[in-house]
Amino acid sequence: MSDSAFKRSINDIFNYSDENNDGLLDFGELKLFFRHSNPKSTLKLEMEDSYWNPIFNSFDSNGDKKVNWSEAWAKLARPSQRVKAIPKAPEVPKPLPPQPQP
Repeated sequence: MSDSAFKRSINDIFNYSDENNDGLLDFGELKLFFRHSNPKSTLKLEMEDSYWNPIFNSFDSNGDKKVNWSEAWAKLARPSQRVKAIPKAPEVPKPLPPQPQP
């Protein structure tokens, strides 16, 4: 994907995630942004805020509790950040297999 196509795609997802159409993503809308940007992701919107807070804060460079397009694109524009910026769900231990009954 070309850089311009990537930027258009991310901008479309940003705008789609902006539910109140104010041009900014709040905490919940940024979570939607990640869900929309990778629908196959194992990320869950219901994950603890302690997981999402560092992600949100890394995008909210001016600390106003909103992420504007410039902040989002500044985080995602660098090729080295493209993979890093899209968070992965934390590893969840697999359940133990059932134990045989005596």
